[in-house]
Amino acid sequence: MTIAKKKPDPVRRIRRMVAIAAKKPGYGKHQLYAEIYDARGERISFGWNHAGRSDLLAHYVRHSKVDGTCAEAAAVIQALSRYRSVVGSTLLIARAKKPYRGGPVVSGIAYPCEGCRRLIRDFGILNAFYSTDDWGVEEYQVYKDEDT
Repeated sequence: MTIAKKKPDPVRRIRRMVAIAAKKPGYGKHQLYAEIYDARGERISFGWNHAGRSDLLAHYVRHSKVDGTCAEAAAVIQALSRYRSVVGSTLLIARAKKPYRGGPVVSGIAYPCEGCRRLIRDFGILNAFYSTDDWGVEEYQVYKDEDT
């Protein structure tokens, strides 16, 4: 008998992800972490922002001088290399920040950049949730984007 996995609760999971993001090296002062879940609710990949850019992202970056990989893109790249598809999946994005030097880690706004919004749509990700200030969570409306 197989036990059906519950889909991740975005609010609860993103709050845990902020703590994970705080421990990741990050790129610059921003520490972002993303996870992708398949339709069954199983985590298929994760990624965080880091220096260096993949050839896959060349089409999605806004400026040629950008030399970094967003957490969302890193998670998609890992999923594609392992599972070949992210169609119909759910993306969760969390940002950790410190309001002042030496202060506690809190959640920050992790709204996807323009390139990542296109990446999310182009690769068929169905749902996307991101952290906001003060431990909030918002849903990104994938197919109701204002810049289409």
